[in-house]
Amino acid sequence: MLTVGLKFIGFPPSRTQNHNETKNENHFARAFGSNPDACCALFHDLQVLELGLCTIRKPKLHYFFLTLYWLKHYTTEEENAGIHGYDENTVRKWAWKYCSAFQVIKDYKVSLFRKLHN
Repeated sequence: MLTVGLKFIGFPPSRTQNHNETKNENHFARAFGSNPDACCALFHDLQVLELGLCTIRKPKLHYFFLTLYWLKHYTTEEENAGIHGYDENTVRKWAWKYCSAFQVIKDYKVSLFRKLHN
């Protein structure tokens, strides 16, 4: 997750191999708003949980990262499209699909937590 995320934001292995892991994780967190382990868990949930109408049949890491980047930086569609090499319609479509799925996962996880602790 860390390596792919860093590559997505312009830090290929040739630029990160000489950095310590803390520095690479800081770059990742500044870009996506969370650490690689939490992102890995969220991406796993996208793959295995049945989310009803918000199900993403085959989640793609690049759309996942595009959405996390947008949520962290709240860039316009045009900025996000330019930064990541997509057109605005693609950015809009996938960012909202993934955001909707994240919300369903959040609701599921929070309600499950409440049931377990009540």
